Amino acid sequence: MGNPIQPSGGQANYNQTDKVESDPIKTIQSAFESELQCQICYEIFIKPIVLNCAHTFCATCIHIWTKRVNRCPVCRMNIKSKSHCLTLNVFIDKMMQFMPEDVITRRNLSIEERQKDAEMNMNRGNTEGSDGMIGELDYFSENQDEEIDEDVIVQEADMFRMNLHDTVVSMGGLNPLIRYMLPPMGEHRL
Repeated sequence: MGNPIQPSGGQANYNQTDKVESDPIKTIQSAFESELQCQICYEIFIKPIVLNCAHTFCATCIHIWTKRVNRCPVCRMNIKSKSHCLTLNVFIDKMMQFMPEDVITRRNLSIEERQKDAEMNMNRGNTEGSDGMIGELDYFSENQDEEIDEDVIVQEADMFRMNLHDTVVSMGGLNPLIRYMLPPMGEHRL
């Protein structure tokens, strides 16, 4: 006689094969990579730093960024404070064990590269610490009202990261740093 429960007229038949099969590990991985991603280097946070505006970046990335501009790369608010986010750092380290091998390898290579850069900077006599930050929070509290030093020399790789970020988040293809690099309006021609 058949199945006693039949869908009525215009309803579609529902069966077990119509369910969307989703892999919870892939869902977590996707969320992990998109929500815990530095908006400067586009990698999963390495030594995350939280700014006073609540945006988070890798320690090295925000250090390099603030050599040129003392404003948040996302909201452009003046950076008045920053702090290491130990809880987030531990969480990321523990969750990495569930990530695919290629993601783990890429992260380890990025960490090694940043450590080598920090060592090179130390060997050149720079005052940066091992995580690429100058004098911790004191630097920002002492220098928050100073003008941007346009003569700061930034390594090519560091400049590439900053330019990549600016290009990706720029408005209409214009570099958001252009206002810091050009003379005040009226003194130049576009």
